[in-house]
Amino acid sequence: MEVENESSLSPVWLTDIKRATSYQIFMEFVEYRPDGSVLTERMLSRECYNKWIDSRQQPPSKPESSFRRALIGHVTGNDRRRPFPPVVEESLLKILRRKEVWECFRGFVPIGQRGFRKQGYHEENMTSAEEKSAND
Repeated sequence: MEVENESSLSPVWLTDIKRATSYQIFMEFVEYRPDGSVLTERMLSRECYNKWIDSRQQPPSKPESSFRRALIGHVTGNDRRRPFPPVVEESLLKILRRKEVWECFRGFVPIGQRGFRKQGYHEENMTSAEEKSAND
């Protein structure tokens, strides 16, 4: 029986490869420390931004805004996006709330300069649960 080599595979085979989701790409840039802490600074790196753009089936017309919207969507759980785990959200919110341009946009787009004011998905659920128990 003859085994096909990669060069003989049709282009259709190549399009069947599932692309990484935004969530998967962002989570690749999370570092879990042995002490239980989490480092999320790399989620705002140029490397993460470029990898996210490369993973898009169609390049976004406004890549910087699209990246911001995707990341914030995972932080808040909006736009039908899967929220980050609570420890990742907490660590990332500390960075997003700083009033400074995100590392990946320094020097060309002022995204992040006003800081992030909204609550994260888990933060909001915790607040809602506390308010509900206070009213009971």
